[in-house]
Amino acid sequence: MHQILTKILSSVIVAGLIICFSGCTSTQQVDKEKLVSNIECHSSENVKLLWADCCQVDGETHVCGAIRRNKMSTTPMKAHVDVQVASEDGEVIKSVSSKDLHVPARRRGRIARVERFDLELGEIPVDSAIIVTAVQ
Repeated sequence: MHQILTKILSSVIVAGLIICFSGCTSTQQVDKEKLVSNIECHSSENVKLLWADCCQVDGETHVCGAIRRNKMSTTPMKAHVDVQVASEDGEVIKSVSSKDLHVPARRRGRIARVERFDLELGEIPVDSAIIVTAVQ
């Protein structure tokens, strides 16, 4: 009886270690460098822009963030995110739009699900302002 318990216990420990270490090695960390820039966020009537951040990945500037439905609804909808890069004097340097994003329904009594986005801007001047707008 003691041998059976020992085998079961050792099998559980080995399985736990395999699961732990396989999860640790499979997650890859992308080297991101956060950029300090002026990010201005605008939500629309039906879509709320929860957050937006600007970072640099492998020399490319990315804007990432999350949106969700602003009002309670039982049906999902499509929306997109517009990003404009403006210079110090207010001139638009670059404008990028995301493809259609599937924004989940927002039901009463349930956690509001979000949709994340990630847009590549390429190279932009360091002192430029970024304007992010969520549009239905």
